[in-house]
Amino acid sequence: MAPRLLSARAQWDWAASYGHDGNAWVEILEGREDDFIRLSSSFDPRTYLGRGTVLQRDIRSMPIAAASDAMASYMSEASPFSPNGAWGSKTSLNTSAYGTQPIHMYVVDSTHPRAVSQIWNATAIETPPLEVETYMRGPVPMADWMVPAQNGDRGLAIYDTGTGIMRELFMAQKNSSGQWTGGGGYSVAQPGLRNLAADNYALQQRRGLSNVAGMHNSLGFIGIGEALRGEITHALCFTASALRMRRDDGPTPLEGSPLISWPSRGSDGKLENYLPGGPQHAQGKVWNGGTITPTHGQWGRLKAEVDPDHNPRTGKPYPRFLRMIIRAAKTYGLVATDTNLWCHAFNAEQGRVWKHVYGMDPWATGGIIEQLYRDRYGNSEMAIHEFPWHMTEWAPIDWGRPSPDMNLRPGQIAPWFRDRPRPGWARAPDRG
Repeated sequence: MAPRLLSARAQWDWAASYGHDGNAWVEILEGREDDFIRLSSSFDPRTYLGRGTVLQRDIRSMPIAAASDAMASYMSEASPFSPNGAWGSKTSLNTSAYGTQPIHMYVVDSTHPRAVSQIWNATAIETPPLEVETYMRGPVPMADWMVPAQNGDRGLAIYDTGTGIMRELFMAQKNSSGQWTGGGGYSVAQPGLRNLAADNYALQQRRGLSNVAGMHNSLGFIGIGEALRGEITHALCFTASALRMRRDDGPTPLEGSPLISWPSRGSDGKLENYLPGGPQHAQGKVWNGGTITPTHGQWGRLKAEVDPDHNPRTGKPYPRFLRMIIRAAKTYGLVATDTNLWCHAFNAEQGRVWKHVYGMDPWATGGIIEQLYRDRYGNSEMAIHEFPWHMTEWAPIDWGRPSPDMNLRPGQIAPWFRDRPRPGWARAPDRG
């Protein structure tokens, strides 16, 4: 029997702590211990942290790189990435219930009186020891049920509105002392994280790297709230099968200078490993296709003539979930922020918070999203394998990069200038 609660708020708090598991109503929250965690989708337009950032920039006037057509051809050709033994779909959807689980991002408020913490003991490349101690070690607001991705890179992101610190981990693991370890990166903005458009427009990690791009790329994933509304309102941060990570200015492909495009802070596309002189090539794993590719951080979009309601191969509309992705790729664009050496993949907001609140991951078979994207005959409309990569077009390297760019990339010792280099400071590369 339900307890006798006098106020409407008390009645709602009690009722909200129960969910239906498909068979019966079960208690899923005890009290208010999770008040310091954002329990709704982080992609609600009213609270979306990436509002006004690079992920929502206007791409209508995006310049097109001279080699854009060759890049589009490569993107279609290189997935699945056959030299690594890949097979199956050209494009996959990674969720917390399927595939390689994407970074698990949580939004918390460390200043809330009910906030609890867990201890981090992490590292960050090319970061002064004092900053590592300050931002990557010690208590971090986390409930005990908050976990990283459970396979792949075991990515974990904790965005703290109380302090403005956005922390991320790669290969997050708990050691025998109960401390979270791994390598990561971070940035610091104003408390509340309400103005990242001004504080961190490029959504870059200021120090360290927790993913190839060194960005807070989980804000470019497909949100649960977006899937339920049927509209994505930002650029798509996707995982590429393999990309170039070096320029053609060295004696061998692996000895060229780094090929990186803003807003990425790094690149690790690994294609050079499968070209002559590369370690995988020496073992018989050879890439014989095109070698003109976009790189991490390089902005792309779908051509204007792509019609989500007409797949030229079938003469029918693309599946409904893919139509939503296509519209976003035409409106806001797409950007590679990671590599998997298998196939191109779009990534989804983790469903563990939703499961904690409602009892089931919405991305799971039978979950609310999977049920929503069924046709009238019960067939799934979530297939995305026919995303038209051959119809993409790509901006020049570093499109939109500020000059000077004061956020140093790993290995960079001075701010970057496009047109007015100063003695001892970095000059922009000539490649457009």
